[in-house]
Amino acid sequence: MITDRTYNRFFVTFLFLGALLMISSCSTEEKFDEEVWRSEVESWHSERIDELQQYDGWLSLAGFFWLKEGRESFGGSSDSDHHFDLEREIPGRLGWLEVDEEFVYLEADPDVELLADGEPVESRTLVFSPEMEDPVEMEWGDYYWYIIERSGEYAIRLRDKQHPRIAAFEGIDRYPVSADWRVTAEFKPFDEPVILTIPNYIGEPSQESILGVLEFDIGGDTHHLYPVADNLEERFFLIFADQTNGSTTYSAGRFVYTDPPDENNRVIIDFNRSYNPPCVFSEYATCPLPPPENRLPVKITAGEFDYEPVL
Repeated sequence: MITDRTYNRFFVTFLFLGALLMISSCSTEEKFDEEVWRSEVESWHSERIDELQQYDGWLSLAGFFWLKEGRESFGGSSDSDHHFDLEREIPGRLGWLEVDEEFVYLEADPDVELLADGEPVESRTLVFSPEMEDPVEMEWGDYYWYIIERSGEYAIRLRDKQHPRIAAFEGIDRYPVSADWRVTAEFKPFDEPVILTIPNYIGEPSQESILGVLEFDIGGDTHHLYPVADNLEERFFLIFADQTNGSTTYSAGRFVYTDPPDENNRVIIDFNRSYNPPCVFSEYATCPLPPPENRLPVKITAGEFDYEPVL
């Protein structure tokens, strides 16, 4: 017979065992497997090296040209509005690009066969508009280019699928991978997003809406970083500087991504995945720079070293 006293003892024991199971479950879920983590970091680094060597990686950049309102010529001739001064010979006049408000159109020179997204250009063709998910890729031989928009201005980004820098690339040195630089941060959301000015390499700062701040400890001291993200479901993008910049790492800072906050507003910042911005690889890149708020007064001895292009 189950008396009230027996029931109470049973209930207390049940709660106790349940609590133990919950603790065991949580500790199992949160257990850090360093071997698996190290393998993931190495895989990430290998994939990054592979991506840099692809025809659309940062090593393939070959030119950058701001467009003006109206119709402008481009090609291998120095008297073109935009001179494609390249490693291999190309026609003196490839065609014309026309900026008409928010739209950019392409016309090919009659004597040149240009491709737009793989199709021959036979008439005036729209190659950029705000509604396009991706800009149209224009192509001649091993060279291709497309239109990018920066702060309401438009530019040609030119790439070379056979750029000598790709063949010369031998990887990027980095600090030894260390779990000490896998830092747990607390995400502190703002009641209302704040606007942070993000400078960039070409002097055209952007205004980013910041949803909160990451707070974490290094060596017993508290530090903060402001992540860029459109919402709390997407990855956080951190543009940061530290005291290794200009010595072992790139002088203008580095980037790192994190997963979004978990249900406890925790974020893992794995500085071992800190990487160089595109401007390290080419003078034709347009890179965001760390805002003053993201300049750390400590040495982050993790992630990629500075890189000096061979060519």
